[in-house]
Amino acid sequence: MAGQAPAQTGREVASLARANGKEGAGSSQPVKGDNGLAQIIQRARDMVRRGQVLKAREQLLAAVSQSPSETLLELGRTFDPYYLPSGVSSDGQPEPVRARSLYEEAVKLGSAAAARDLERLRRAHPAMN
Repeated sequence: MAGQAPAQTGREVASLARANGKEGAGSSQPVKGDNGLAQIIQRARDMVRRGQVLKAREQLLAAVSQSPSETLLELGRTFDPYYLPSGVSSDGQPEPVRARSLYEEAVKLGSAAAARDLERLRRAHPAMN
């Protein structure tokens, strides 16, 4: 089952899609190969820097089936206060609990970067532990 998101991740993605008003967003945009995924992730990061967090989340939701661990890591970062820009008007709010959930799923899928972000998030928000 390599490359497939676990059921809990699927529920989390569906929940995020509903929260962003994009029912079924996980299948709306096919991604071809790692290069396509890298481009989507870079575009999402650029959107976050411009304050377009909801659009970035939508792009990442559309790509989650291609590389769940990497995409869940990036999606988690769109909820993590550490990665959201300060001093820029943003349409998305930080949600550390949701970031934690997404990081935990990415860790289960083998993401070392998600493990580092999860540890940093837990240190920054000890009440979540």
